[in-house]
Amino acid sequence: MAASVPVQSATGKDYPLATQTITNAYHVPNSRYAAGYHTGVDYAAAIGTPVFSATSGTVAQVLNTGRTGYGKQVIVKDDDGTYTLYGHLAAIGVHQGDQLGAGTQIAQSGNTGNSTGAHLHFEVRSENKYGSDIDPVRWLTMPTTATTPAGSVRADGYTVVPADTIQAPGPNAGTPSVPFLDQFSGLTDFLAIITDGQFWIRVLEIAFGILLLMFGTYIFLKGNANPLAAAALIKGKLK
Repeated sequence: MAASVPVQSATGKDYPLATQTITNAYHVPNSRYAAGYHTGVDYAAAIGTPVFSATSGTVAQVLNTGRTGYGKQVIVKDDDGTYTLYGHLAAIGVHQGDQLGAGTQIAQSGNTGNSTGAHLHFEVRSENKYGSDIDPVRWLTMPTTATTPAGSVRADGYTVVPADTIQAPGPNAGTPSVPFLDQFSGLTDFLAIITDGQFWIRVLEIAFGILLLMFGTYIFLKGNANPLAAAALIKGKLK
């Protein structure tokens, strides 16, 4: 992966990208998300942009959900006890169990999964499960101390220590994810689809189902002396 320089926040944590432009802010209400709101923050990033680990820790999971969810993604268990998720990646350069230092390049940003365009979805969780999210921008600027550990959350879901500087959402804040068919937008998406292993598994499953249906219909019709009567019988059963 190409070399780049990570950028630290005022508290020593590294931003996941060298340049931070928020296009979809944290906690933006949206009924199309399972949680009812955006559980992370989206940063503008062209495909291939280096992605860095925000803190030191261990790679907990490396996942690929195909054209759904966060697509290619890395989840890191940070040394401060939180989990950071990096989603919609184009390429991943780490493996489960790898030990990371803060600012280590772990991936390249992309447009995989349920994505409206190239960007990085950055999410911070108190546990390694969906719905345990913490405001990632405030977490990045929150000091990690014995009295205010990273991951401390108020009842409203925001971190205990407020951020000194909170970046305003970009012009596309609140843009929802869209259904699969609405995402198709040219050769790049087409190539992403046909090179996705899960896509071909689905194609084979459908083809196999059609063949079974055709073979069963053939056997049924062959066993009846009058094909027209058999067809009428099938039609009657389908009603």
